[in-house]
Amino acid sequence: MKHIKEIVYLLGAGFNKNFYFRNDSIPPLINDFFKINLKSLKIKENQDKYRALFGFIKKEFNKSISDLKHISFNIEELFTSLDSKESEQRDQLDKLNLTDNQYDYVFKNWKKYSSLNFQTKSIFADFLERLVIDHAKGSISEFFARKIYEEKPAILTFNYDCILENLIYDHAHKMKKEYILGYGIEFNKTNLYDKPHDSQTVEEFKRKTELYEFLSNSSTQCKLIKLHGSVNWFRPLYLRKDSPNVEVKSPYSKQRIDQVILSYDKFWEQGKPDIDGEILNPLMITPIRYKDKYIHERPFNELWKLARDYLNECKRLIIIGYSFPDTDTSIRKLIHNTFAQKQLEQLIIINPDRNAIAKAKNLIIQKKEVKIYENLKEFLI
Repeated sequence: MKHIKEIVYLLGAGFNKNFYFRNDSIPPLINDFFKINLKSLKIKENQDKYRALFGFIKKEFNKSISDLKHISFNIEELFTSLDSKESEQRDQLDKLNLTDNQYDYVFKNWKKYSSLNFQTKSIFADFLERLVIDHAKGSISEFFARKIYEEKPAILTFNYDCILENLIYDHAHKMKKEYILGYGIEFNKTNLYDKPHDSQTVEEFKRKTELYEFLSNSSTQCKLIKLHGSVNWFRPLYLRKDSPNVEVKSPYSKQRIDQVILSYDKFWEQGKPDIDGEILNPLMITPIRYKDKYIHERPFNELWKLARDYLNECKRLIIIGYSFPDTDTSIRKLIHNTFAQKQLEQLIIINPDRNAIAKAKNLIIQKKEVKIYENLKEFLI
């Protein structure tokens, strides 16, 4: 089989908790996203920009900005509500025999919820893009990068950020080695600047450009399969950046819906990301309750097929920081069905959460001893 990998890593949100980040940033988990983000100066400065979003949260969940700063609020509830309302309006637009007035009314509602969903994604993506590992505060990142480089495994991840990509690239660059990661899918477009921008040096620009060229190359030796998408993947939002009220084309053209664009990171600092003047929508299966309806669309159907192939052939499975939440039914089913038929040579679970460990062991019934580690440091050193 073309995609055989004997070692497979499965990464969840808890993976990032093993590292230190610059400016003491903390990768948000599902319940503390707003508590962390509302402390940032960037969000404070843009509260007017997101007034409609905070108004929606107040109306639907009876939580003010002050509430969000101090109490836990599951962002899955917000994404689920917005996704449901946007889908409902989209289904209405698909109906035949709508009068012009009816179509305009429904389109206005669809655009409202689509915009709110986009704003929530933009806050999400902006924060994740600004996470940079501080290597000076610990060597775990270096050890892990070296291990991945030596093993060249398949990596299945539910994380949207580009922390791992940059970690492996930094190691390869430092050791003057070839970069090894690729996303395993073909992109319709790769949007790279033709010159440095903002505070970038020519060297930083050259390195980032090279990284993106590797990521879009399906022949790289190690595949990073991002099962729920990535902050640097996009598809057209069908609206012009210079005329946001003008729809570019029908939002339901299959050819356009299937487009996948790999675009330069840090776009959010310049405002809405675009390509050729058309606004781009982050291509992520956001934390919603019912994710299964999206994994059959491109590129997720291709990614999940790759994941199935890798799991069928793997002999050693390492699960880091993933808790198998009840809403992730597809991966729970895939894992259970795969390992009901086969035994691994080794199963390793890295997680301080005893409930998460129990879930993993119940899904993957193994006769051999399962190795358990509290954290990545304990596993590596």
